[in-house]
Order: sequence, then structure tokens, then C-alpha cells
Amino acid sequence: MKMLEKNKGFSLVELLLVIALIGVMIAIAVPSIVRQISHQRLVRSARDLFTEINAARTNAITRNVRYEIDAAGTAYQLKYFNAATASWVNEPGHTVVALQPNISITSPAGAFQVVYNPNG
Repeated sequence: MKMLEKNKGFSLVELLLVIALIGVMIAIAVPSIVRQISHQRLVRSARDLFTEINAARTNAITRNVRYEIDAAGTAYQLKYFNAATASWVNEPGHTVVALQPNISITSPAGAFQVVYNPNG
């Protein structure tokens, strides 16, 4: 009598079951991951804007010049007041900063400015 050899490996049913379980786990995880990414974009944009506001205050105090953050829609910019030309000038090295995708700044007046005088 011959001994039957055991087949090594996985059956098709076992593979399909594992693939189905992985699909269910992905379906459960994806919405949570998407929400987390959206939240992180919002947090990053808020931190970036807050950092820029603090930089404006620090620059106003240390350089004895008025500074402002000009924010509207999906972007903001750091500017200083040039007394010689009596106008707001873009801070060198600071371009218009765009917020993360799907993040915007809103206020009742539309655009808004945060202005710091030399005394902070």
C-alpha cells in the first residue's frame, strides 16, 4: 500500500479567505486614515500661520519696524512697513505661503491683517 503524500501549501479557498479578510480590514481603515490626513493638514497649516505671526512680532520688536501678516483665502504673506516709501513691502526671503490643499482662511471681512508695532 502506497502512503499518500501530504500536499504542502495553501488551498485556493484559504487564499481567497485571506484576501477577503485583508479587503475588509482595508475598507475599515481607509476612512480613518483619510480623516487623519485631513486633520494633520489643518494642524500643519495652523502651526505654520502661528509661526509666521510670531515671526512678525519678533521682527517688529527686534528691527523696530511695523510688521504685518496679510492673509486671505488660501495664502498669507509676511510684510514690513517701509517708512521711506510709506508702503508695505514683502519681507525678503518670504514669498506668499500657500496653505495645505482644501484649507482656507476665512473672516467676516474677507482678507485680514495682523499688524505688530515695534513695541510688540
